[in-house]
Amino acid sequence: MRWIALLLWAWLMPALAPALAQARTLADFTDLQAWTLSATDQVQAELRPAPDRSSAACVRYDFGRVAGHVALGRALPLDFEGNFVLAIPVRGQGALTALELKLVDASGNNVWWHRRADLAAPAQWTALATKRRHIGFAWGPAADKTLRHTERIELVLVGAQGARGELCFDALAMEPLPEPPAQWPDPMWQAGHGAPQPMPWSAAAPTAGQPVVLQTDFGQPRELSGMVLHWAPGQHASRYRVEGSLDGQDWRTLQAVAAGLGGHEVLYAPEQEARQLRLVIEQGAGDRLALQGVEFLDAGALGSPNALVEKQATLSRRGQFPRGFSGEQAYWTVLGVPGGAAQALMSEDGAVEPMKAGPSVEPFVEIDGQLHGWADVQVAQSLYRGYMPMPQVAWTHPQFRLETTAFADDAGGLQTQVRYRLHNPTAQARTITLWLAVRPFQVNPPTQFLNIPGGVAPLHRLDWQDGVLARDGQPLLATTTRPTRLLFGQGGAGGLRALRHPAGADQAAHWEDPQGFASVALQYAVELPAGASGDIVVVLPQTVPARLPQAVAPAAWFQAARQRSAAQWASLLNRTGLRFEGDTQGLADTVRTALAHILINQQGAAIRPGTRSYARSWIRDGAMTSAALASLGHAQVARDYADWFTPQLFANGKVPCCIDARGADPVPENDSMGAYLHLLATTYGHTGDLAWLRDKWPAAQKVLAYMDSLRAEEGAQKNGTPARSLYLGLLPPSISHEGYSDQAAYAYWDNFWGLLGYADGAAMAQALGDTTAAAHWRAQQACFQRDVLSSIAQAQHKYGMAAIPGAADRGDFDATSTTVALAPAGLQGVLPPAALHATFAQYWRNFTERRDGPQTWDAYTPYEWRTVGALVRLGERERALAAADYFLRDRRPLGWKQWAEVVGRDPRAPRFLGDMPHGWVASDFLRATLDLFAYEAPEREAWVLGAGVDPAWLQGQGLALRELHTPRGPLSYRARRVGATMTVDIAGGMRPPAGGLVIALPGSAAPARASIDGKPLACLPPAGLVVHRLPARLRFTAAAGGRALPPCPSLHRPSLPHP
Repeated sequence: MRWIALLLWAWLMPALAPALAQARTLADFTDLQAWTLSATDQVQAELRPAPDRSSAACVRYDFGRVAGHVALGRALPLDFEGNFVLAIPVRGQGALTALELKLVDASGNNVWWHRRADLAAPAQWTALATKRRHIGFAWGPAADKTLRHTERIELVLVGAQGARGELCFDALAMEPLPEPPAQWPDPMWQAGHGAPQPMPWSAAAPTAGQPVVLQTDFGQPRELSGMVLHWAPGQHASRYRVEGSLDGQDWRTLQAVAAGLGGHEVLYAPEQEARQLRLVIEQGAGDRLALQGVEFLDAGALGSPNALVEKQATLSRRGQFPRGFSGEQAYWTVLGVPGGAAQALMSEDGAVEPMKAGPSVEPFVEIDGQLHGWADVQVAQSLYRGYMPMPQVAWTHPQFRLETTAFADDAGGLQTQVRYRLHNPTAQARTITLWLAVRPFQVNPPTQFLNIPGGVAPLHRLDWQDGVLARDGQPLLATTTRPTRLLFGQGGAGGLRALRHPAGADQAAHWEDPQGFASVALQYAVELPAGASGDIVVVLPQTVPARLPQAVAPAAWFQAARQRSAAQWASLLNRTGLRFEGDTQGLADTVRTALAHILINQQGAAIRPGTRSYARSWIRDGAMTSAALASLGHAQVARDYADWFTPQLFANGKVPCCIDARGADPVPENDSMGAYLHLLATTYGHTGDLAWLRDKWPAAQKVLAYMDSLRAEEGAQKNGTPARSLYLGLLPPSISHEGYSDQAAYAYWDNFWGLLGYADGAAMAQALGDTTAAAHWRAQQACFQRDVLSSIAQAQHKYGMAAIPGAADRGDFDATSTTVALAPAGLQGVLPPAALHATFAQYWRNFTERRDGPQTWDAYTPYEWRTVGALVRLGERERALAAADYFLRDRRPLGWKQWAEVVGRDPRAPRFLGDMPHGWVASDFLRATLDLFAYEAPEREAWVLGAGVDPAWLQGQGLALRELHTPRGPLSYRARRVGATMTVDIAGGMRPPAGGLVIALPGSAAPARASIDGKPLACLPPAGLVVHRLPARLRFTAAAGGRALPPCPSLHRPSLPHP
């Protein structure tokens, strides 16, 4: 969006020039000692005087191979009253990800800011202006977020790896601005020398060379972001411009319209200021002009291209614009191949976006002159074979049916193939017309604002030649069947009705729109007999020129390619098998779909939660996702990920919280060290590759030592007093937990990960034969564990909590984060049992209130899938199954078997969703679901089978789990109940741990009779039904109120909690 930033500079600076000439200087750079310069890990920065201005200074920066920031700050107490503008002249060379102006209060915790993204430094001194309305609350715990007083200012240069250059700053100034009136009076309009009059207005259309000028005066400068012209039908201007002036002498063009549409015409003019405004009408659509009214949109009302389209959508028939612009939440899914270079998106309504931040292809159907979109039909979604990431959207209408099916194909170069199948359900032949609209709208909706903002995707130029449509010089769409014709136009402001310029399909055509709203619709008029169907196939190339069918019908070519892709997916998604009786929710299929989405979200070896907002790799997500992948037979993916991540660690052993195209991110998230160590341990556990582990061990040692240094920061010198003793020995505060983005916290989440990191470090050292290192890290783990347990006890006392708090300094409740203590940290045998019980009892009360109580809640995150695994481990089978059933019902759309990061109570209330499908949620779902059938219990050195299995799943054909991949080998078992008797067959392949395989299937806790490999048990061991050798067959009969097997004398460990 750099083009927008440049336009804003060009528009804003002339309007502000008079004010800036009278500005009051707040601070300059004559004394560099008043300023402090800091930089994040491995970023080089230098502050020096500017050679051309004594009041200015320059920051030289070099980001090397990392991402990060350089901060230039000083103490500067400021009071903010009324309206104002801040301005600072800059010049330099080089490009930055962003330039941030930060205002910080006395606590240092509350920050207000204005962020300029994609800053290209101007070569000449240029004033950057920030008005009060541009400044927003960034973060902090303050309840009152109004900007009133701050104590410090910071200028922050945000850069990506490789960014290198210089940015110079001159004196920062402030100028008061007049407050706009609470309500502007209705303007009076004057045409020529006539008397001013209110709307409506009409006149004869202009003659050649004699434009009609219609002018108004607001009485004082007025900030505008756009306007809406309400034309009378058929009496609109077809060519005109809007001009503004501050003095009535110097006029500048705010908007030029070359092909007016009439109706309710929305004009986009962000960051404009004018006292006088005039319409210069050069041509009319007919003999007369008639304006019924002019609606002025004040500053901020139309502050972005997205706002422009949303405004136009409110004035158009529902369905003419994508759902996301129409005030409704939109959902989508991903199309791609494992680790592919690009991923497409498909909306729930059938639009396809082939490349990130790119335009989409959206279907419409015309029949008997009536155009139908997503709002005029019944829409349903499904997946090929019920689980493969090859989605379909079906439109059902009494007069037609449209099925849009898409999949990614990388046989010879990555491309997305889309088939549109039209069906005539009526009893007579008819012509059904498919329109494929290519417009500058992403499938990623406008509510998505992180990383890649959703909504409008500027489209400046379209070229059509030989059946291929190119966008800004790059192939976008290739047809396998030539369309009937094409219609070009400016589709952002008027929908499909704006596409009025026809072109023949066999002729080259070209269309440009400097505002970035170039659009085209491909028309396919298909004659269909009664009950017949017809296919139209298009190809969306992503890495190479499109591959098209040769000497074969497009429909047959599409089907063959889809079958080839399906075979590839089948081999990837079925390495572990799961089936059970009565799977009405499609749980087993959702496991395979979630795995597919995780693989598609990858880019190369990088494991990412998503492909748009979250197109970056967080180490905690990657570590937990790697564990799920390894369990399902994809340990190589985890290994490749560890190989990719390791070289990007910081030199001091700090683990980046995340990595993306900008480089390694230095933001401290103190779960990262434990997560990275767990990734290494998980990979080694599943591959057994000692040489690989030895290669990674030096990096692991540096990470362990860095974690030691972090804990040392929280030693007795800082936390030796009674008031701070609950922080003693913990990891420092960080924002790794999503709930603590307002202010870094002493999150137990970080510390549970840290404990796991020490344990994994000791285990890896032991595997490498380094007994000295293993003993050292075990001792560090023991010391850290004592500190964590002490802190939890003190925090419970301080905040009067029976449950485990989420953070030591907040006393908050967050059972979803506490789950990490049970898995993967394995602390169930360490944490106080009463506190664990209280934590998840309170969670259950909260859950049932949301599920069964008044529907006043707004949203939740399906990271709560982790609680399913926790409840299973705590012996709460029924609760775990009830929670799983609830979460499964919140897949959106249900037929695509996926989750976003956020689930709203009202499915159509627009909100930020994180990303779809969300890979970390998918991994939480996978690990929790697998726990239902089998999980490792490190406190018992055992594996537990069937603790979360529903009794109904054991009826009929029963339950079968095939090749769950574990560090001890593949686990496979079958379980089936006939009457009161259960038969469990466990295959060979897995090496049972010291505590064996504990059978926790329904009815196993107190059986009337039991046998293992045909040998009856005389009593029930303390740990329950346990198998120590494989293969094995176990049979038991539920007591059903009768006499149960007597317990065997207890010689060893207490039994596990039993559902």
